[in-house]
Amino acid sequence: MGQFERIDNIEQFEDMEVNFSIYFEGLNIVFETIEEDALYVKVMGEIHSSTGPKLEQDIDIVVTAFSENGEVIGTGSQWFDEDAFLNLAPLDIYVEVMKKPTKVRIYPKLG
Repeated sequence: MGQFERIDNIEQFEDMEVNFSIYFEGLNIVFETIEEDALYVKVMGEIHSSTGPKLEQDIDIVVTAFSENGEVIGTGSQWFDEDAFLNLAPLDIYVEVMKKPTKVRIYPKLG
């Protein structure tokens, strides 16, 4: 069974969230060691539309993990279809990393 450590250094871009008319709720980010060479960051939470039941466009939620030196050590994303979205959706992104990150960034971009 893997070992888990919570990551508290989460960087969000509220201006980008406002531009895409979304917000995140209940974000939880953990570093998981499954085996010595199987390291992951798992991002869990919910994405909500801030302007009604639908998204205004398809979007990707991007996660980037950084080392203590500011180097990118892993990236991942989850795509949300504006037509299939209704009010909220679970966010569940796994990012394979080379080592434990010191910061995780999460933000929306056009899907």
